[in-house]
Amino acid sequence: MAARPLGVWGIDLGQCALKAIRLEMKDGQVVATAFEYIEHPKILSQPDADPDELSREALNQFLSRNKIKGDLIAISVPGQSGLARFVKLPPVDEKKIADIVKFEAKQQIPFPLEEVVWDFQRLNKGDIIDGLALETEIGLFAMKRDMVNRAIRQFKDVGVEVHVVQMAPLALCNFVAYDKLGKGTDNAGEDGDHECVVALEIGTDNSNLVITDGGRIIWQRPIPIGGNHFTRALTKEMKLTFAKAEHLKRNAAKSGSAELKKILSALKQVLNDFVGEVQRSLGYFTNTHRNAKIQYMVGLGNAFRLPGLQKFLQEKLQLEVRKLGKLERAGGESVTAAPTFSENIMSFGVAYGLALQGLKQARLQTNLLPYEVKLERVIRGKKPWAVTAAAVLAFGMFLMAYAAGSEKISTEDPDIGKAQQAFKEISGRASKFTADAKSQQDEMKKAKENLKRIGAGIDERMNWELLHQFVNMVTPQSNGGHLVNRSDNGVMVKSDYWDRDNNAKKAFAELEDKKFEKPGAKSPVEAQKRDEFIKKHLIQMNIVGVNTMYTDDLKPFFLKIHEDGPLLLGMSQDDKNKVEKLAKGGDAKDMPKSGWVVEIRGYTYHRDKAKFVEETLVQNLRNPEALAEVDPLSKKSDIKLTDELRAHVSKHVKFVHNYKMKTEERPQIGVFAVINQSYLPVLIKGNAQQGKGPGQGPMAMPGMDPKMMAMANPGANAANAGPNRDTWTALGEGPRMQGGIGQGPGVEMGMPAGKHIPAPPPNAGMPMGSGAAPKGKESSVPRTEFVVVFVWEEQIVTQLPGLTARPGGAAPAGPGPGAVPPPPPGQGPMPGNPMPMPMPMPPR
Repeated sequence: MAARPLGVWGIDLGQCALKAIRLEMKDGQVVATAFEYIEHPKILSQPDADPDELSREALNQFLSRNKIKGDLIAISVPGQSGLARFVKLPPVDEKKIADIVKFEAKQQIPFPLEEVVWDFQRLNKGDIIDGLALETEIGLFAMKRDMVNRAIRQFKDVGVEVHVVQMAPLALCNFVAYDKLGKGTDNAGEDGDHECVVALEIGTDNSNLVITDGGRIIWQRPIPIGGNHFTRALTKEMKLTFAKAEHLKRNAAKSGSAELKKILSALKQVLNDFVGEVQRSLGYFTNTHRNAKIQYMVGLGNAFRLPGLQKFLQEKLQLEVRKLGKLERAGGESVTAAPTFSENIMSFGVAYGLALQGLKQARLQTNLLPYEVKLERVIRGKKPWAVTAAAVLAFGMFLMAYAAGSEKISTEDPDIGKAQQAFKEISGRASKFTADAKSQQDEMKKAKENLKRIGAGIDERMNWELLHQFVNMVTPQSNGGHLVNRSDNGVMVKSDYWDRDNNAKKAFAELEDKKFEKPGAKSPVEAQKRDEFIKKHLIQMNIVGVNTMYTDDLKPFFLKIHEDGPLLLGMSQDDKNKVEKLAKGGDAKDMPKSGWVVEIRGYTYHRDKAKFVEETLVQNLRNPEALAEVDPLSKKSDIKLTDELRAHVSKHVKFVHNYKMKTEERPQIGVFAVINQSYLPVLIKGNAQQGKGPGQGPMAMPGMDPKMMAMANPGANAANAGPNRDTWTALGEGPRMQGGIGQGPGVEMGMPAGKHIPAPPPNAGMPMGSGAAPKGKESSVPRTEFVVVFVWEEQIVTQLPGLTARPGGAAPAGPGPGAVPPPPPGQGPMPGNPMPMPMPMPPR
C-alpha cells in the first residue's frame, strides 16, 4: 500500500471555535484534503466558561475524526501580545547577519531575550558589494515565552506534537500574499509603487488588521474591538442576556426588517468606534508608506455575516470591501465545496495561512517554536544511541570502582585510624566556632531589626522621589524630547511630532524668542496670533496634579474603571484582558491585590488632542523601555532608566488607563470641566459595600507594611467587606468642602467642583497658556483635559516584625518612637509646564 502523502494541518484554536484545514502538494498545486470547524459550547472568554476544558474537548473531537500521524502541525498564537519590528541593517558581511540581528533583538525587544521566543527573516535580498550586504531589511518577531508555552501545552495535553508556531496576523499576511496577490516565497519586492491588499479579521475579543504587498511591505495592527463588543452592545441597548444577544447577532440576517433596524441601531456606537479605529490605522499606514497603493479590503471572521457591515465599512472607508467567498489558489472540491466550509470560510484565513507556511508556499517562514522543544525532540530521536552509551559508561564506572576498592585494601594502615580521630576533634571545635558565629549573627540581625523599627519607612522615602522622577521622565518636552521612535500601536511618534513637523519646531523657537522679547515689541493682534500658533503646535502638556492613594484591595478600583469605560483606553492588551476577565466574574490571581493608585491630571492645547495624549504621555507610562531604547543612528536614548528606577518604579507601573478625556472647543481660561477634582476616592471605593467597623483605618503612608495597616485598625470586623474609606483623601488634595457646589471628595486646592482652579501668574513656567490671559476669558484654541490613572506596586524595603497594636494605630515593638514616614514630598511644577502641582496636605 502506498505511503500517505505528507500533509500540513493549520489549526487556529480561537475563542469561539477550532478551525483547521489540511493541505497537500499534488502535481505542483496546493490541494485541501480535509477540514474541521468545531464550535465551542461557550465562548472561552465568558465568565462561566472553562477555557482549558473547552479547548481540550474541541481538540479531542478533532483527533477522533482525523488521523494526523505523519503530518506537520502548525498553530497560531494571538498577535496582540506579540512584537513585530522591521529593521534596516547597516552594511554587514552576509555571514555575520545573524550576529547583527541578535544585537538588534536585544535593542528592539523590551524584555531579556531568555524571557521571549524570537525569530527573524530577511525581507529583501539587497545588493552585495565586496561580500557586504547593503540595505538589508529584516522582520523581527517575538513573544513572551510563557504565552507560547501555554499555547503548545494545550496540544501537548492531548498528545499532539506541534511543529510550527506563528502569530495570527503573520499567518493572515501569508494567506493574502499567496491567495489574493498570487505571490510565493521569493517575492522580495522592488522599490516603486506597491499594490497592497488589506485583510480585516474581526475576532471574538480583538480584531487583526494586516496590509501587505506580498513582498517587503508587511504591516499589522491589533484593534481592541471584536465580536463580543457587538454582543455586549446588544445586551446593554436591548436588555438581553449575553447568550440571547449572541444568538440575535448571529441570526440577524434572518430577522425581519423592523428587528434588523433595532439591531443595527443598538450597534451604531460600537460600529462607529470600530470604523474609527480602522480609519486611523489606514490613515497612518498611507502616511508612512507613500509608495503603497491599497487595492481593496478582504473581510474575514464570522462577524462579517452581520447584514450591512460590508456596505457600512465601504461607505465610511471609501474603499472596496470584499467578503472572503472562496480560496482562489487551492484545489480540492471535497473541502472547498463542503457546505460547512463554505458557510464558515471567512473564519479560515489564519488556518489557511498556517498550512501554507508548513508547505513552504508562504512568504513568511518564521517559527516561534521554543529552542528547548526542538532540542528535546532531537534528543528523543537519538535515544537508542543514548541507552547504549549509558550502558557502556555504567560498565566503565564499575571497573573504576573495583580498581579503587582494590587499592584501598592494599593501603590500609593503623596510623589512618589515629588521623581520623584527630580529624573528629578538630571538626568538633570547628562546629562550636560555627555555632558561636551564628549566635553573634542572630544578635546583629535583632539589632538591625530594632534600628528598622526606629526608622520605619526611611528606606522607602526615596521611592517617592523616584516616582516623581519617573513621571517627569515620561512627560513629553517642548523641544521634542521624551518621544518614542515607535509606539506600541505602530505610530512613528518622534518622526510625526518633531522630526517632520516644522510647525512644532517653529512653535518652540517662537516660545524661546518670546522669553527674551521686549514688552510691546508686537501688537496685541500679532501677539495673540503667535500665542494661538504656539498653543496648537507646541509639544506641551500641562500637569495640574499628580495624586496618590493606597488601597489594600484593588478589586473595586478595577471594576469601577471597567464600568466607567469598558474599552479601557490606553491600557495594554495584557492588562486589559485581566480587567475584563475580572469584570466578567473571573478570578484576580494574576492581578495585584494592593498598591498605590496614581492619578495624573492635566491638559494640552495640541492640535492632535486625545491622540497626542495617547501617543506621548500614556505610551511612555505604559512602556518606558521604548523611551530608553538606543537610537541606532544617534547611538543615544531619550531617557536613562537606571537600575534603581527599574527596580522600584518602572517595572511596577501597571494598568495605565486614560480614564477621562474631554476637549473644549472654546475653553475659558482657568475654568476646567474634568480636571478640577481628584477621582481617586471614588475609584478606590468603587461600588463595593463599605465595612461597618468602628471608624476608618488610618491612611496608608509611603513604605508602610500592609500588615501594619491591618493592625492599625484593631476594631474592624474581619467579616466586613473592607475598611471604611469614606473619609480618605488623596495625597496632594485639599480638605473636603462642606456644602455649596461640588460637595464631595477633595478637589484641587480645596476648590469645589465646577469652580476655577487658580491660574498661575503670567510669567510662571511657559509664558503662554492659562496664565497668558485673564481668568474666564474665552480661548479660540481647543483645550483637551485628561485624567490618567495607573497602579504602582511600591517595593517595601523595611519589614517590621513583632508589631503590636495599640489604640489609635500601630506601633513597633521595642524601644523608640516608631516613626512612620510622612506623605511624599511636595510636587513642584513639571518641566516645561506652567501650572504648579498642589502641595500635599499633612497626614490626618
